[in-house]
Amino acid sequence: MKRALIITSVASMIYQFNKENIKILIELGYDVVVATNFLEPGNLSSEDVNNLIAWLEDNNVGIEQLDFQRSPFGKKNLTTYRKIKKLINKNQFNLIHCQSPIGGVLTRIAARKLRKNGTKIIYTAHGFHFFEGAPKKNWMIYFPIEKFLSRWTDILITINKEDFSRAKQYFIHPIVKYIPGVGLDTSKFKSEEINVNTSSKINLISIGELNENKNHEIVIRALKKINDPNIQYSIIGLGEKKYELLNLVTKLNLQNTVFLLGYKHNVRDYLIQSDAFVFPSLREGLGMAALEAMASGTPILTSKIHGINDYSEDGRTGFTFDPSDIDSVARAIINFTRLSNSEVEAMKRFNIRKAEEFDKSVVNKKMFEIYKLGENNGFTEKN
Repeated sequence: MKRALIITSVASMIYQFNKENIKILIELGYDVVVATNFLEPGNLSSEDVNNLIAWLEDNNVGIEQLDFQRSPFGKKNLTTYRKIKKLINKNQFNLIHCQSPIGGVLTRIAARKLRKNGTKIIYTAHGFHFFEGAPKKNWMIYFPIEKFLSRWTDILITINKEDFSRAKQYFIHPIVKYIPGVGLDTSKFKSEEINVNTSSKINLISIGELNENKNHEIVIRALKKINDPNIQYSIIGLGEKKYELLNLVTKLNLQNTVFLLGYKHNVRDYLIQSDAFVFPSLREGLGMAALEAMASGTPILTSKIHGINDYSEDGRTGFTFDPSDIDSVARAIINFTRLSNSEVEAMKRFNIRKAEEFDKSVVNKKMFEIYKLGENNGFTEKN
């Protein structure tokens, strides 16, 4: 029986991005093994982790614990590298699909010799750390690493057009493919009634981990500058910056404006009760949270960067801004508040249509083709 291995650095990447991939591989006749960090699963609750493990077991998917550390220099990563090498040498997988920067680095190094025996290596880049506007250190560190490792990659999957174009230009070894994201289930976010905010206030919402990259702080500071008591801002998510953000809210006297809601399962309910979704990230491979907001019929106010540019259109999906400029963020919010009801309704309907381009049905079809291509030992397709 054919064997396939999917490796990610955290279990949340399996839970959020790879269930459909596993189904496709099973459909193609593969015996699938998943190797990831279930103990430090990313932005998953313990209940989510247990549900994921139960789902994998119900589908006869093998499970391996890998103790990845996010930092490439973490001591555990050496042990993890050895475990990956032992795992792949023992099982002789026909196909290995690795994801996340550290997962992609360790796996491609460990599996490089197996490619001579026919093992195909697929790597999905969920957004390169080097992109237009990225810090110079990102280009100095991540670009040469990814370019070097491309020689040990058979198929490189990118999820935004900027990364696709750059990989096609500079990475000469792998076949480079573009897929529109990781598969959005638009049906879960559709509502017969588009947005049902019954409050007299303008409700803004963000969903994402409370960390440096998600950049919620700049929205809070922009709201202080706007100083409009008719605007409320809710943030759903957990993370290392929780108390720093709470202290900032108190310092700026915005306790009646900004609310940190923690982790929520029913994000759709919050989206359809909000007037606009704010997405101030400094880097995004694509940004599923904003696409989910669009699928629910919510206008989006987003950073003008990287993968977000694949779907965010200033004046059509909402408004865009420079995520490092408080004035730019404030202008986007103010511009939204000045829209007429008919203009807002047009944005809502446009967003629902636009989100369909990223639906899982579109992505699954492309992933099926990519996995089939991975079975083609001759690799007749040219990069």
